[in-house]
Amino acid sequence: MSFWIAVSALTLATLAILLWPLLRRQRIEGTRADYDLTVYRDQLEEIERDLGRGLLNEDEANAAKREIRRRVIAAEVNDSIVGVAGKSPVLAATVAAAVAATGILIYTQLGAPGVRDQPLAARAQQEKQTLAQEGDIPARISLLEQRLADDPDNFEQWWMLARSYGFVKRYDQAAEAYRRAAELSGERPDVLSAYGEAVTLANGNRVNQTARLVFEQVRQTEPGDPRARYYLALYEAQHQRFDVAMQRWEELLADSPEGAPWVPMVRKGIADMARFLGGDVAAVEPNSPGDGSNAPAGAADAIAQLSARLAENPKDYQGWLELARAHNATGDEAAARAALDRVSALYPSAPFVQTQIRETAAELGLAPAASGGGRGPSQADIAAAGQMSEAERGEMVEGMVAGLADRLEDQPNDLEGWLMLMRSYTVLGRTEQAREAAGKALRAFEGAEEQQAVLRSTIRELGIQAD
Repeated sequence: MSFWIAVSALTLATLAILLWPLLRRQRIEGTRADYDLTVYRDQLEEIERDLGRGLLNEDEANAAKREIRRRVIAAEVNDSIVGVAGKSPVLAATVAAAVAATGILIYTQLGAPGVRDQPLAARAQQEKQTLAQEGDIPARISLLEQRLADDPDNFEQWWMLARSYGFVKRYDQAAEAYRRAAELSGERPDVLSAYGEAVTLANGNRVNQTARLVFEQVRQTEPGDPRARYYLALYEAQHQRFDVAMQRWEELLADSPEGAPWVPMVRKGIADMARFLGGDVAAVEPNSPGDGSNAPAGAADAIAQLSARLAENPKDYQGWLELARAHNATGDEAAARAALDRVSALYPSAPFVQTQIRETAAELGLAPAASGGGRGPSQADIAAAGQMSEAERGEMVEGMVAGLADRLEDQPNDLEGWLMLMRSYTVLGRTEQAREAAGKALRAFEGAEEQQAVLRSTIRELGIQAD
């Protein structure tokens, strides 16, 4: 009803503007005579000026004045009303009917008379729902966020939101959503495990203390949870306890059914640990990549095509990531890492690209070496370690620990780095330096309760006292 009231009001306003000239009587004045009289007066004044300047004599001036006065008299006599414009009601009615009929015809053809009014917000919401039903993840996330604003204690909605965040690689938000879902589920092991994985991925595929504690909690109720077992082994690898990591991955592989989705990552971890420890990769994992014999068909052609494409357009960062994957499929990890290093050098100040590089490294199982930030051995170190004696290997470890200590002097806010340094000193039997590192770490995080708690827990675990 309000719609038609508005339409009627607009129609009446339009007709009033159009028909007003046709419905009022107008006097049309004889403005020609007024104009002529003005001209004559100006001519008389001009004659007086010419007489004063001596351009006309008295007789000439009087003759000119008489002629102008004659014209003035004639103009005043002929000055009259030229006409009166009368009303035109018939024409006005015809125009009104034409305007109304045209408007109604256009609306019935192009409008939607039977559709109820729908506010803009409602239309936007309907469009969002349609996109979500068609599989648009951002639209689905937006809808879930809106629903949770009204129903913040809905576990299913938090669970779906967390998975959606993970699908678009928004791992920080996924971790928070999984944390909320875990609380609402009564800390179900599968939800906790997903939470720990999201925390790890948000941390660049590094298992920090929060994730480790979550996975330990999962193991208490579900000892066989493969995700918790995998990441706890990765935690050991990232803290340089490579033999422990390898043993745990081997146990997980033995307990895993053939074709399980996590098996490739476990195989990759075992092969990496075997290389670092100087073992026979083929002996511990016969099907592990390394010699290219298991490369997918056409991998060489794909590498050649990608290399040619990148030679023409080296700024194609997606191409470099594809090249790293192709090299990794042939077992050539050195070439895969070289491709990632190359694209990283091309985009040193592009956070989005750097994130893609880290995620690709994690996907290919290169994360322990690629994401360590100088904490662990490089790929070259791993390759060389297999050819070293025990003494040489010890020297290499000493060098890495010294490098870590130097880096922490410049970057003291690296919690994981301090934990690794304390553990490394303890393993090497350098208790005094471990205590000194513990003291520096506590001072670096003074006032940060969570970090202080993690540091003190590790100090107690190692049996050292902070200086």
